[in-house]
Amino acid sequence: MVRLKLKVCLGRQPACRLLQRPIANFFFILFLATCGAPSVRSLSGCPRVPASNAVGRLSPPNFEQLKPAPIKLGVPFSGDEIDRLNQAFRQTVPRTGATAASITIARAGGGSWSSTIGVPSKGPKSFWWASVGKLVTATIILQMVEEGHLALDQTIDRWFPDYPGANRITVDQLLMHTSGVFTFNYDRQIRRETGYHSPEQLIAISATHRLDFCPGTQWHYSNTGYVMLGIIAEKIDGYSIANIVNRRIARRIGLRSLRIVARDSNPEMVVPFKGQTRPNALVEKISSFPGAGGIVADPKDMVRLLQAWVRGPLLTTKSRNRALHDLFPMFGTETGYGRGIMVMPVPDAQYPTTWLGHLGGSPNSKGVLIYDLRRQTYVALVLNTGGKGEALVNTLLKVLDGP
Repeated sequence: MVRLKLKVCLGRQPACRLLQRPIANFFFILFLATCGAPSVRSLSGCPRVPASNAVGRLSPPNFEQLKPAPIKLGVPFSGDEIDRLNQAFRQTVPRTGATAASITIARAGGGSWSSTIGVPSKGPKSFWWASVGKLVTATIILQMVEEGHLALDQTIDRWFPDYPGANRITVDQLLMHTSGVFTFNYDRQIRRETGYHSPEQLIAISATHRLDFCPGTQWHYSNTGYVMLGIIAEKIDGYSIANIVNRRIARRIGLRSLRIVARDSNPEMVVPFKGQTRPNALVEKISSFPGAGGIVADPKDMVRLLQAWVRGPLLTTKSRNRALHDLFPMFGTETGYGRGIMVMPVPDAQYPTTWLGHLGGSPNSKGVLIYDLRRQTYVALVLNTGGKGEALVNTLLKVLDGP
């Protein structure tokens, strides 16, 4: 059995020193992906790792026991709860640095509350959710596995025959970020350039780098892997990823705002980035990597999305359990990553709990989509710049708990 080796940050790196600080920085490091590791020059010495060989995995929730009541978005929280949340939201959002933010909180079997700041009443209501979109891509892949169109242990050389090591990398490893595929956003040229890059261009750029490690032996976040998964979905279904998301997700559960941004999309459909001066910059950025995080939506639809993941009908109970069966610790923390889903223990001294969902972050957006297992409460928060959205969510949940 192969021992899982986590890619741990060196203590001298500023971003990595946060790992040694107290709980105040816990929410920041949930989505920290800054450290590298020696790359693999040749696969000849790499062991073949079965998809189920996930050494060091964390314990997932049991979906046989996780059966929350449905949410009621049309039923508001009590007046006192709404007043407390409104006040806390208005006071706390400016501390994140965002100029626009939107949130929905919904209690299973209970009421809900939504608020938006910094967006004109006649302006766009859809925000970019960054890597939260990986939950959508992973759901589609797992649906295809359910239908027998795809197997998790299939190697990706069928779709990417020229990618280095493709005959050793599996679909499952792309889902779990254990493929070793170099993430394109670490490429120096990409960091310098602005404008649109097609998914194929990003994969080609990734292919110029060696694999980060032998497939299946380590964990490291790879946006390239999810760009590949989006293309695999297109090849199997015969439609664009935008069409697939609409048919398999949005129309199926009635999400009117959820969509994949295409290169020719109207930039006025999406809330602008903070400080954005060129309208097309937003569309160029988001449309470059549809499978890795190209979705826009409003928070209510994102709450509906996560509920449909937790309760059905997007996946069967078997597939939801499969998504959480192998959880790899992220960045040396207790947060675990499964197949397109995160399990995030929240070590709050007053109210320790666990979140299930996905985070997204970039300099231009912060998305938090979680289900709080202890409170049985869903939260979808999005900011138009990078910020500590997780800490804001935790603050608002404690406000909702009451004095």
